[in-house]
Amino acid sequence: MDPGCGDAIMIITAVRDYKAMKGKGTDIDQNRVKESQKSVEMAGLT
Repeated sequence: MDPGCGDAIMIITAVRDYKAMKGKGTDIDQNRVKESQKSVEMAGLT
């Protein structure tokens, strides 16, 4: 769980590099949520 996940880099790193089964992030800023969704897609983790 990553509160205030921003661009989701911590979640992406945990899943991609450390083989976490899944990650979850939250952010109160809708722009950052959209940015994190794009980052996850670009990392091929959707």
